[in-house]
Amino acid sequence: MTRKAKTTRKALAATAIMTSTLALAISAGTAAAYAGPDHEKRTNTHTKNTQDKSVNMDARLLHFARSDELMGSDLHNTASESIGSVSDFIVDRGSGNIEFAIVKSGDILGFGGKSIAVPYHKLRYQPTVSGFSTNMTEEQLERQTEFIPENWEDLDNSNWLDRVSGWMDDDDIDHDDDSIREAVRRGDRDEIEGRVTRVLRKTYKGDEHVFVIVQDDSGEQHNLILGPSWYVMGSENPINRDDEVEFSVVEYDTYYIVADGRVNNESVTYRDNEGRASWESRNSRTPARYILLSELEGMNAEVAGTTVGEVQTTLVEGGSGQVAMIALDPNENFFGLGDELSLVPWGAISLPRGSAMMINSNEAELERALKMPDDVSTLRTPSSVSHAYKNFHLEMPSFEARDNSVKNSYDNRDRDSKRFGNAWGADSDLMEALREGEDVTIRGKFNGFSNGRVVDGAPEARFMTVNTSDGTQRLIVAPGWFADRQNLRFDKGETLTIEAKRAEFNGREWITIISIENDDDEWTLWDNDTPAWTN
Repeated sequence: MTRKAKTTRKALAATAIMTSTLALAISAGTAAAYAGPDHEKRTNTHTKNTQDKSVNMDARLLHFARSDELMGSDLHNTASESIGSVSDFIVDRGSGNIEFAIVKSGDILGFGGKSIAVPYHKLRYQPTVSGFSTNMTEEQLERQTEFIPENWEDLDNSNWLDRVSGWMDDDDIDHDDDSIREAVRRGDRDEIEGRVTRVLRKTYKGDEHVFVIVQDDSGEQHNLILGPSWYVMGSENPINRDDEVEFSVVEYDTYYIVADGRVNNESVTYRDNEGRASWESRNSRTPARYILLSELEGMNAEVAGTTVGEVQTTLVEGGSGQVAMIALDPNENFFGLGDELSLVPWGAISLPRGSAMMINSNEAELERALKMPDDVSTLRTPSSVSHAYKNFHLEMPSFEARDNSVKNSYDNRDRDSKRFGNAWGADSDLMEALREGEDVTIRGKFNGFSNGRVVDGAPEARFMTVNTSDGTQRLIVAPGWFADRQNLRFDKGETLTIEAKRAEFNGREWITIISIENDDDEWTLWDNDTPAWTN
């Protein structure tokens, strides 16, 4: 798709994705080897998995949105009816995963405008309207959602999560492996001292854990596991690069498990002598696992004890429900930074309970941080945000879609084509019928987008509805997976001029959009009888 405007944006077709994938693969470096049990085997496996993840990740585009714009967005049902508005999100303090959207229900549900929690994996992000839809019925919402507790600091100490645990994916539930507990209780202890050179957050045994690389005085590097990221990075002494540590560790499953020790001469305990995990005891010093995303806005951020600015908003990757980065508004003249917002990856921050946000960084890295564009939808490929992560010595998340319908729309297009025939291909019967259709011009007011089928069993189409003097027209925009990549955003009631083709296919009349024009811009979806998604 080509857009002619003051700022031109071209559609990202399949060839562009292949090019960026190849470039990413060529530029990928070799992972460094870290000393530890079976370190050669682990390093090789880690390198392979990282490269595979990068290629797979680059095969689908990213959909970033500002959290302050998502809050207040509409939630629609399958009939395109607004059933409420999203007022906030419940986020895992460590991983940044959104677990629930807080929806202020509309009258359609009969809840009197109260707030309810809807699991994020039950929602589908709609990037074209920066909102959400759900397949859940009114009955399901009435029967299974829960009202939100008022005291968020006590959220995970109450029985609220117990009552909604049936909503959560297994990966969202806190685990502690009995075999780790037994290994710590019975294993021989080793002592490791040195400086932390890297802090990583990786999934291990179903939960995101904090891994650290510690370099000792001899230069040898050790790969250690501390514990769940929400606990380690939410505690009073979160771990940071360049920290001096003394750890008592036990060998387990090609890694070392840290039991206790000292960080910058401050005592820390992750597991006691019986192997019991500190995060299992809910006391006044245990950080809450979940936070409200809105609480981050306006929060002060510190680097090495110095306040460097405040959080203006956060960037959410809609398909995965991952809080990807914070947008930091630096203090005036701090490190020479101007008025631009600096993007800091979630993996570089920690949120100690009751304290300011801490950024695991330094002056040079903040100066080099990626600046947030006015239109965050331009950050659409891994290569467009990779610098933000490399700058802070972090691996970029995979941003895997948590809703199956979103995942299918990106990852399974080829499978669907083989199964149902390439209905959206340049030479398909559908495209041929539309190509030979009658040229029509439609002028009207934008009413909304929706999804539906043109060919039974084939991937869904994205439709636009337009109110005209002749009534409401339902127009084909593009296959849904392609439309999700475009930045088609219109205000309801906005006047549009649409060039289109009217044709008959399978006994029905269809109208497909060739180009769209408003007061400022023009979007072209077909060029010389060739649909943009086949390029």
